[in-house]
Amino acid sequence: LSFSLCLCRVQSRCHSVSVSLSLCLCRGQSREVTVSQPQSSVTADAGDSVTLICTVSRQALGPVKWSRGTGPQKQQLDIKPPETPGHISWATRNHPTEKSIVISELSLRDSGVYYCEWYRPSQDQPSASGSGTTLTVRVFPVPPAVKVTGQTQLVLGQSASLTCQLSGFYPASWTLQWLLNDKTLGPQAGTQISRTEPQLESVLTTTLYCLPETGDYSSHWPSDLPNFLVSLSVAVVPTVKIKSPEEMFLNQTVNISCLVSGFFPHSVSVSWEPMTLSRTPVQDQNCTKIQNQDGTYSAELWAWFLFKAELNGSVLACVATYRG
Repeated sequence: LSFSLCLCRVQSRCHSVSVSLSLCLCRGQSREVTVSQPQSSVTADAGDSVTLICTVSRQALGPVKWSRGTGPQKQQLDIKPPETPGHISWATRNHPTEKSIVISELSLRDSGVYYCEWYRPSQDQPSASGSGTTLTVRVFPVPPAVKVTGQTQLVLGQSASLTCQLSGFYPASWTLQWLLNDKTLGPQAGTQISRTEPQLESVLTTTLYCLPETGDYSSHWPSDLPNFLVSLSVAVVPTVKIKSPEEMFLNQTVNISCLVSGFFPHSVSVSWEPMTLSRTPVQDQNCTKIQNQDGTYSAELWAWFLFKAELNGSVLACVATYRG
C-alpha cells in the first residue's frame, strides 16, 4: 500500500475558487523479493573459517534457508545461532535482510556449491534463490604423504629413474617440478594426476629419467601454496685401488695406500679392515679428501706396519662406506 496527495478544485456561484488538499489512499503493487550472493567462488584452507554472504532485497514473510548442491544431491543446512557453537552458524542474529553464514573448522567435505534461498510461508520450494557460491577447501599434503622412490646409488653415467608421488591434496591444480642443486629442470613427461572419490583427494606422480649429474635431485611444486621439498641424493659409487710394494722384506716397515676415486656425496669414510694382522697393529692416518673437476670426490688413506713372517698370506682390505 502507498499514500499520495490528491488535488481537488471547487467552484462557487460567486466565481470564487477554493482549493483543498485531501489524502487519498492508493493500492500499489508489492515488490518482488530477490536474493543476492555476491561471491561467485570462495577458496579457503582446511581448518579455517569462511563467511558466505547472502542478502535479500527486503524483509519478507517466510524463512531464508541455505542448501548445498542441487537435484537429488541437494542438502539442507542445519544453521545454528551466532552464539551457539556449531559447524555452521548465522553471521548475524535475526537480521531482516542480512542472511550470511559462517562455516568453521573447514574440511574437504565442505567443498561444493552453496545456495541461499527464500521460501514463502508453508511452501516447500524456494520462491527466490541466489546464484550460488562455490566453496573450494584446499587440503595441503604433508611431508609424510610424499613418496619418493628411485635408485639412489649409481655409477657415474648410469641411467636413473626417480619418481615422486604426492597424495592427500585438493584441488588437483598442482604441478611438480624437478630441481638439480636448486636449479629447475625442464618439463618432464609422465606427469599425471589421478583423483580418488569420494575423498576428493588427488595423487600426483612424476618420473624423471636422466643421466645423473652430481648433485641433489629435489621435487617440489611452485605456487603461492606452501612448498615441501624432498631431496633425493644421487650417490656415485667410487672405485677403490690399493697400492702396495711388489716385494716385502721381513722386519721392514711396509707402506700401503688406498685410493678411493669418483664418489659423491663427500660423506664417505675410508678404513682398513682388519685393523690388526695376527696381533700386529696397523697404523693409519686421516683420510684426505679432494674435489675433482667433475664434482666428485677422491680420498687417499695410508697404512704402515712391520712385516713379519707370520703375516705371510694375510689380507688387509680397504673399505669405503657412505655415512647415513
